[in-house]
Amino acid sequence: CDILTYLNESLLRWSQLKFKKFKHRKVSAQKWMRQIAETNPYLFPHWKIGILPKVKKGGSRMSREAHVRF
Repeated sequence: CDILTYLNESLLRWSQLKFKKFKHRKVSAQKWMRQIAETNPYLFPHWKIGILPKVKKGGSRMSREAHVRF
């Protein structure tokens, strides 16, 4: 399973290099890849058996207190 997860990560990196809109947007690329995997599960053999790309949640890396102005 680790090899197939690595393959999904490699596909993700490829998509970030191939498409300019994903260059610095990893979460967007992950969502796009997941959508493709769900609509076309037979595109890759490991997607057929259910090893789909994972989507990590994005968001601010700052704590909530840092956003408050005094």
